[in-house]
Amino acid sequence: MDRIDILQRIAEALNARRYLEIGVSKGETFFPLRIARKVAVDPSPRLSWRKRLRKCFTNPRNFFNTYHFLTSDDFFARVPPPSGGFDLVFIDGLHTYEQALRDTLNALKVLKPGGVIALHDCNPPHGPAALPAASYEAAAAAKAPGWTGEWCGDVWKAIVHLRAGETALEVAVLDCDYGVGLVRRGATQAPLKLDIAGLKTWDYAKLAAGRRELLNLKPPAYLEEWLRVLKKIN
Repeated sequence: MDRIDILQRIAEALNARRYLEIGVSKGETFFPLRIARKVAVDPSPRLSWRKRLRKCFTNPRNFFNTYHFLTSDDFFARVPPPSGGFDLVFIDGLHTYEQALRDTLNALKVLKPGGVIALHDCNPPHGPAALPAASYEAAAAAKAPGWTGEWCGDVWKAIVHLRAGETALEVAVLDCDYGVGLVRRGATQAPLKLDIAGLKTWDYAKLAAGRRELLNLKPPAYLEEWLRVLKKIN
């Protein structure tokens, strides 16, 4: 199971018509999704007009896409959300704790009641993949011992922050595709009791020592339970 499968199944459970993706890049996640109205946000996507046109014929829903070549901060500050808000938001932009957290909190402001936010790269498989950096290129240039080319950054800290500091959210991470985070409004399950003030300084060893508790890490099959609840509240 990968992020595309997960997002499509959530969209179907929500009967989603309005989708927002932060960090579209080449559109590998964005274009396959079968959702009526999709909004792409990326300051420098690798999406030529020819590619966008081709994708319209492989998935006709792409004829109705909207593209914003902006940073996520600028998008949330300048672009009004659709009436009623977005049903589903996917965050896969800058792989930093601060930006992933800010994108999630901003997405909550434009999310419809009962909607879902998903985040990619929440469960780095090893230390070099969790290296804090401003970009993939910067992470690769660091030449960390054990570097494999896999990179998630420290997005995982945003999950820990949400689980410890936002008691009105349900947050879990599916243990697949480098960790797909799931966020929706609701009472926090087993909230973390920790001081988030020093979270920025945590390293991968902290995650490795308590991965399942910190992330509320769940097997992919947990998605079925998540979807059942979604269908009840929507």
